[in-house]
Amino acid sequence: MSESAAVIIFDRKGQVLFLRRGPSDPWKPGHWNFPGGIVNPGETAIDAAVREVNEEAGIHLKRKNLHYSFTMVSQRIGHASVPVGATHIFWTKLPYTPKIRMRDGEHDAAIWGSLGSMPLPVLPGVQFVVQQTTGKPYWFGRSTNYGAEMYGRDYTIEELTVSAKAKSLGLSNEPATETHRANLKLLEKFLKSLPFEFHLNSVYRSPAVNLAVKGSSSSQHMNALAVDLTPIGMTNKELATWLWAHKDDYPELDQVMWYTDTSHNHIGICPPAAKDCVAGAPRGAFYKASKEGGPYPRWLPDEASKQEVLAMYKQTRPVRFKAVTYLAIALGLGGLGGIGYMVWKRRR
Repeated sequence: MSESAAVIIFDRKGQVLFLRRGPSDPWKPGHWNFPGGIVNPGETAIDAAVREVNEEAGIHLKRKNLHYSFTMVSQRIGHASVPVGATHIFWTKLPYTPKIRMRDGEHDAAIWGSLGSMPLPVLPGVQFVVQQTTGKPYWFGRSTNYGAEMYGRDYTIEELTVSAKAKSLGLSNEPATETHRANLKLLEKFLKSLPFEFHLNSVYRSPAVNLAVKGSSSSQHMNALAVDLTPIGMTNKELATWLWAHKDDYPELDQVMWYTDTSHNHIGICPPAAKDCVAGAPRGAFYKASKEGGPYPRWLPDEASKQEVLAMYKQTRPVRFKAVTYLAIALGLGGLGGIGYMVWKRRR
């Protein structure tokens, strides 16, 4: 699956930049879209967004000024040669109206318009993004009872129960009880609230599968309240540090374990509506381990590491209500906080 990034650029007047694909474009010539393009090998999506905006519009953006909104997986986004892909949406607001200098030859016109009255025709992906962002308050942050809109996409039951071991042994990994199904929905909502890219390695395990993989008898995976995931574009330690710095935003965190010898982090949760939490309430415990199976000494990030991660990943921090309200009023979009960063990703 390929990846791309797109950026909604607001100027000081609240206008939005649209670029028109040239007549020689192999797919949808004459259609308007947002600046953006393919993420190159070895490049992060946010770096691709900065590069593409510079190449396509001659605007030099800073990483720290790009804000992530959500990721969209589509059958055909922006390129006929990319049948399946994920697009990460960013947004930014500039204190001026820059002069557009199209230098890539891919586009033949630029216009400053509005999301409510876009130039036509637009690419199908643009329509979807605008529908999502103008119809739903993506940037109102998240609430502890999961009442707010989330960042990520919905997950299928197949993604949340995927298990190579179960497949190889012919074991069922369907949720064993209705309680497990209900917990799995809570875990899905937690995953959707994480403003990062990641791969899912292991989520739910039925008792039979947990026994086959030699999991702990008290594993929260069996209760559908734990996930092993691999962060994309950041290290295990950086993800654990970010969660520690934002633990007040995630009071449901039960255990966070980051490993030095693997590519994944283990995250267990215990939200208010969950049943069968091991400790009965979220413990908010953080651990570091050199290998699977422990030992698991308690861990806390030092202040220098925390500040470094906050600076590096400032663009992914959920935007607060006041900030969203201010932006919505300023742009006249009544609740639209913006669009951010879209990435094509496969979750295993």
